[in-house]
Amino acid sequence: MDSPPPSNKPNEPTPVDLTGLDKEAQVQLAIAAIRASPLLPNGYHKLSSRSAATIYQVKRGTIDNRLKGKLTHQEAHAHECLLSKAEEEILVEWIKSLGRWGIPATADMVREYASVCITVVFALYMC
Repeated sequence: MDSPPPSNKPNEPTPVDLTGLDKEAQVQLAIAAIRASPLLPNGYHKLSSRSAATIYQVKRGTIDNRLKGKLTHQEAHAHECLLSKAEEEILVEWIKSLGRWGIPATADMVREYASVCITVVFALYMC
């Protein structure tokens, strides 16, 4: 991916090469850069969210919301998941093992294994 052409405006920040990073990583880099920039006498950081959004190629509103403490979509909906991250990783490893053994994982097999995982975890919490 080619880097964007240099800007003709003298004070406009230049975007950085973010090849291979997902949007969440770009947002986190932008927030870290803002927080690492020095504070001005007015109490604001020298690097504004507008400049950080341009440099890290993310929406300014997203940066502003995160700085105000808003959760990511994934974090906000985590309570809706049936499997925890650890259970999900176990399920993924099981599916990969089936593949290595030459057994195709069907939707019914995955659903049944996930159901067993949930039942076992629920039983452990109840004891």
